[in-house]
Amino acid sequence: MDVIDSYRTEQDQHYVRPMENLLSKLNSATGRGIEFHPVYSPALRTGSSLYVGYKLRDKTSRPDRVLELLIGESEYVKDPFGRWGFSSDKLRLIMSEIERFFNGVGPDTYRATSIPCPIS
Repeated sequence: MDVIDSYRTEQDQHYVRPMENLLSKLNSATGRGIEFHPVYSPALRTGSSLYVGYKLRDKTSRPDRVLELLIGESEYVKDPFGRWGFSSDKLRLIMSEIERFFNGVGPDTYRATSIPCPIS
């Protein structure tokens, strides 16, 4: 890993860990195997974007279905211990969006959806 990769990894950890925790909770509750798509970086960002993107798949049922989930950077909050995560309302909303896609029986194999930034 070169210096740029390690810097990006450190910088993006507060985007990756909350989603890892969310996926763990969702998979425990539903018995699914939803994970970051192995071909892509866990947190996809561009320098000018207000969103963090994740490409997700369910490895246990239809790994060909891919959900691109975009979450506004302002949706991440710190808990009293300084760890990044989501508010309970956002956690439920994000989990609902993920479940809605992977529970679908339609022919769609790809969808992009976003959890919008609040208007300031």
